[in-house]
Amino acid sequence: MFRHQNQMNTEVRQQMKGGSGTVTLQHILEESERIGPCRLFSRVILAAGSSIGVHSHSDESEIFYILRGRGAAKHNGEDIVLKEGDVMMIGDGMSHGIRNDGLEDLEFLAVIIAG
Repeated sequence: MFRHQNQMNTEVRQQMKGGSGTVTLQHILEESERIGPCRLFSRVILAAGSSIGVHSHSDESEIFYILRGRGAAKHNGEDIVLKEGDVMMIGDGMSHGIRNDGLEDLEFLAVIIAG
């Protein structure tokens, strides 16, 4: 399989998981293309001032890898500053949220693995 970036489906959500502003998800792999327990593999863009609200996952884990920008995250109740090159792993049952507190877009890869 091969796909150019401009052929990837893009989804725009408002107030995602109770957050604020606009979140854009560029789905790198569609549901039918994901292998094994992978439930999501997407590039996520948070506009300045936008956030994904604090939430938890059941029977799955999530990984964020920051590609560009700066942000702040809640990771199981702890406040964390995130910047380009940082990674955050959220284990099964842990809570998390992320917000763009910078002036530019915050861009990261998000991977959700079931199990």
